[in-house]
Amino acid sequence: MNQLRRPKHNLTNRDDFFDHLFDGRNPLPWASINRPAVNVLEDEKSYKVEIIAPGQSKETFEIKIEHNTLIVSSENENSVEKNEKNYTRKEYSYASFSRSFNLPQNADKEAIQASYEDGVLNITIAKKETEEPTTKVVTIK
Repeated sequence: MNQLRRPKHNLTNRDDFFDHLFDGRNPLPWASINRPAVNVLEDEKSYKVEIIAPGQSKETFEIKIEHNTLIVSSENENSVEKNEKNYTRKEYSYASFSRSFNLPQNADKEAIQASYEDGVLNITIAKKETEEPTTKVVTIK
């Protein structure tokens, strides 16, 4: 699997900045994007997807398959309120992401396992057993 490198943008031109707003690229490369890093591995028996998402709990993740696409999403909402003598402090945060992966034809959609440990969501997708091509002789009647 090859890693795609995003070209560096020269944002000194105002037109470039606005073009990037509408073409799907990030016009502010220094801005934080809530998209976790992903590793995809393959061995003889399975595909493994590792999504780095620290600070989550397994209940915040949703994993589903739609039309041969694996969709992993998460929503995490936190709020804290603290009342002291002269002030009230409220903090609220919300984070979400969604990642989609096209499954290969030999992926067994019925044999998918997931676990969340040490900030990494591990998804294992078993490969289907491929049948060896057989030769069949057809008799003519």
